[in-house]
Amino acid sequence: MSNRLPRTLLLSSSRRFSNTHALSGQAVRITRQNSTVTSQGSGSKARSPFIPAILLLVGAGAGWTLSQTWESGSPSVPKNAQRYLTSPGLNDQYGSVEDFQLAIKALHSALPGDVVSTDPDVLEVHGFSENDYHPGSSPSVVVFPESTEDVVKIVKIANTYRMPVIPYSGATSLEGHYRAPSIGAICVDMTNMDQVLEIHEADSDLVCQPGAKWMDINAMLKKKGIPLFFPIDPAPGATIGGMVSTGCSGTNAVRYGTAKGEWFLNVTVVLPSGEVIKTRRRSRKSSAGFDTTKLFVGAEGTLGIITEVTIRLAPLLPTNVAVVHFPDVRKQPKP
Repeated sequence: MSNRLPRTLLLSSSRRFSNTHALSGQAVRITRQNSTVTSQGSGSKARSPFIPAILLLVGAGAGWTLSQTWESGSPSVPKNAQRYLTSPGLNDQYGSVEDFQLAIKALHSALPGDVVSTDPDVLEVHGFSENDYHPGSSPSVVVFPESTEDVVKIVKIANTYRMPVIPYSGATSLEGHYRAPSIGAICVDMTNMDQVLEIHEADSDLVCQPGAKWMDINAMLKKKGIPLFFPIDPAPGATIGGMVSTGCSGTNAVRYGTAKGEWFLNVTVVLPSGEVIKTRRRSRKSSAGFDTTKLFVGAEGTLGIITEVTIRLAPLLPTNVAVVHFPDVRKQPKP
């Protein structure tokens, strides 16, 4: 977390500073007006000998006010900003180290097998990447759910013990989305949820889990002889869940657009409360209600954990490639 003072505190202090100077300036002007007298008969003006003393008092009052403004715990500092001056930050909102240990035990009980890992090497992989310049920060535990129900259990345990949750998918992003906070977190790795659930060739769409990779989907469609493909092409190894959450794009964006178009038709999401929602029905012709699907596109995993996605497919157009050789640039045909 940044060490800078919050915006509210900076605004409050700057206003107090400007107001103090405005008041002191106004006091000086009033004092000068009241202390300026006109000598009868000569028309000349004379200064009162009390002006320096008054100005000294005003300056001393302004300095005392400023010192009180920046004093920690002063009433002039907003209560919601005082904790930034004396506390580490995130740990005021989340549980203690003991709470996190209890949460890990609860995860082992709710998800038996090799689904829960605290291996140091696994934690390091999920907290560090060579794709970006952000410093590494390992989570406290990594969980590999296999269904929406598993994700619901994870979220409810996190709520019980006030533990942060970090969704993790292909780990190909350049922005360090999956870094855990310094106090620790539950990393939810969607690698095991990589299945294609339904293919609707007539409707040109496909239903898959968030861990499915776009390159694997296109390879599967080609192998099945289905003349469709998913045109959004970010980094190799990117998964559908991460592509939704980052609002991704690729080299095909010039022709097919980005993830913020109509390529993601419906998502199943586990909300922070543990509630499961679907953002849309299968009907394409539907304009009723809020467009909640777009709400989760580019949300960086902050609004919920995506567990299922319906993607739109594009027709695979025939492509011909010709190669012509010339001895040098001067011999090539001129337009």
